[in-house]
Amino acid sequence: MPKLLPSSIVIQEESFSEEVYRKALASKYVWVVDPIDGTKAFRDTSNFEWCVGVCLLEDMAPVLSLVYIPEPWLGQPFLISANASRDGLCNFGEPIQVLSKNGKTNYVSHIYRDTQRSETEKRIASLFDNNETIRAYAGHSTLAQFAKVAVCTQNHIFTRRGANIWDIIQSAYLIQKNGGEVYYENGDNIFPLNPDILEFEGSHLVMPFTIASSLENKDKIMRALNKI
Repeated sequence: MPKLLPSSIVIQEESFSEEVYRKALASKYVWVVDPIDGTKAFRDTSNFEWCVGVCLLEDMAPVLSLVYIPEPWLGQPFLISANASRDGLCNFGEPIQVLSKNGKTNYVSHIYRDTQRSETEKRIASLFDNNETIRAYAGHSTLAQFAKVAVCTQNHIFTRRGANIWDIIQSAYLIQKNGGEVYYENGDNIFPLNPDILEFEGSHLVMPFTIASSLENKDKIMRALNKI
């Protein structure tokens, strides 16, 4: 990848460090790569929920993203892609068809290493109790889960306190390109990335975020976050 853009920096879990982080902040072009997200699923022949993710940032904003889910976890293999020069998403280079338009909104609380929803998440969930499925994923691939949201933005809401940047940024861009909302808890658009909000913790780079399917749902969640 640096051969494609000689001045670029690559961020990935396997080689992430404070030095890499400092270089990324000073670089115009940054690749965020997850060669296999969902290693448990990759090892388990009965679980197809794993994928490969790549995102290219220019001045901390995505210009290219793809998530490859080779196993038929969604009923068929997917290579979902988006770029700054066109609207919408592609699957293997062809315009993608949204998988579901059933009118309902699924609230999904995606918890990281925690089996209990926080009080804030419970408050958000209570806004959607009448027509949403509430589920705390214990799945193997965060990136694959959010890629699924990218092709179902009409009826999905996700919220999460944070995920490593390589586990979310590729699908976050796909979600935005298909009409969803991805934002920080203060309501700001998640792109371009704000280094003051990103949480650097040793070998982790955490992005706190919320995802909504529409501006209306975003407003509902923001009111819950701010206890309005």
